[in-house]
Amino acid sequence: MKLLDRSERKVEMTDAGKIVYDQALKILQIIEDIHSSVNEVVHVKKGTIKMGLMPTLGVMLFPNVLADFKKGYPQIDMQMVEFSGKQLERKVVQGEVDVGITVLPVDSEVFGSIPY
Repeated sequence: MKLLDRSERKVEMTDAGKIVYDQALKILQIIEDIHSSVNEVVHVKKGTIKMGLMPTLGVMLFPNVLADFKKGYPQIDMQMVEFSGKQLERKVVQGEVDVGITVLPVDSEVFGSIPY
């Protein structure tokens, strides 16, 4: 199939060439959309985080933190669940909760801690 007409001093697309060109632009846009979507997920711009808290900690410490987080990452949904400290440890280990906020002591070989 002839895509370009080079019969004169200039090069022009044939009708088939225009169709191929239009479809190629669509393919390139789809590839760019896929790249952007994957990049957003990889760089945590979009998705869901399931956070577990002890009931008293959620009320005392997190309203302002969560509001600031939502401003910085508006496309990330934050699901909050409440458990006792030991239940929360189990839920994190089992993968049912992405992040757990509790009080010490915790198993320091399994969990990291950040002083507050």
